[in-house]
Amino acid sequence: MPAWKGLERAVFVRRLNRFLAAVEYKGEVAAVHVPNSGRLKELLTEGATVFLRPAPGKGRKTFADLVLVEQVQKHRKVLVCIESGMAGNLFREALEEPGLLGLGPARLKQAEVKFLRSRLDFLLESRGGREIFVEVKSVTLVQGSTALFPDAPTARGRKHLEDLMQAPALGYGAAAVFVVQREDAACFRPNEGTDPLFAERVRQAARRGVKMAAFACRVEEEGIFPKRRIPVIL
Repeated sequence: MPAWKGLERAVFVRRLNRFLAAVEYKGEVAAVHVPNSGRLKELLTEGATVFLRPAPGKGRKTFADLVLVEQVQKHRKVLVCIESGMAGNLFREALEEPGLLGLGPARLKQAEVKFLRSRLDFLLESRGGREIFVEVKSVTLVQGSTALFPDAPTARGRKHLEDLMQAPALGYGAAAVFVVQREDAACFRPNEGTDPLFAERVRQAARRGVKMAAFACRVEEEGIFPKRRIPVIL
């Protein structure tokens, strides 16, 4: 189970660039690493409580990674994991519970696999021996109770889907899995308003046999855990 130890609270001040943010920590303003290239504008707002994972090491420009954000929604607080690299770990864990994915029993055969123009996240092998290419996306944006991806236009994400949709015609299985790194989502939709081309690629890929799956996660200060499968609304 993906977990953290010794997270430190801080207050978000501002985004410096895609991978750097300024936070108020122990009475001083310091720079921290943001392990997510998305916009995150709904989450990284001035004054928001954030949680840092200390990451000392030679050659680092920052002393910590910003891994959690506490988002206040009406009368409740929601913890959101913004570390996009965590999605692959959560997918691996979800493989142990096939009901979370709806892909049927399968084992992990290879990570970071080249297919056509893309380097996809995983290659699985089903119980019957069929190979399944899988691309995993980290989702942090929720509006109402709907998880949305992407939060910024993504040419790379569109390319992944364009290549995935070729797989069924070549005899392979294919799936896109959206890992919602927060607990408050009841369903998932492609973000039509932000990237209509991506949303259309999702629909095209589904029509061509690419399976779409999404699951929400329980997020705590101690760790993040796959919780439940949620429907994908196309």
